[in-house]
Amino acid sequence: MPAVLAAVLALVARFLVTKLITAFGIAFVTGGISAYMLNNFKSIILTQINSMSPTIYSITMIAGLGEALSIIFGAIAFKIALTVGKKIFFGVTGYGV
Repeated sequence: MPAVLAAVLALVARFLVTKLITAFGIAFVTGGISAYMLNNFKSIILTQINSMSPTIYSITMIAGLGEALSIIFGAIAFKIALTVGKKIFFGVTGYGV
């Protein structure tokens, strides 16, 4: 009886470890690619903003473009973190999408 229980526990542990490694791998690859793309997008936007004439730059900053971009980039980064967390959690538990 203990041998059967040990075999079943070993099988379950192997399944869970495999599932956990797969979930972490998918989540980190997805998160890494998304963060890399976000940084590239952010640098393109900032380069374009810095190439504006000083008058237009001042007007856009007075209008709140800097704060708006901070909010947008923060929301995108939060969405990436939330997606990675979901992939890790649901990859391990097997529930959800």
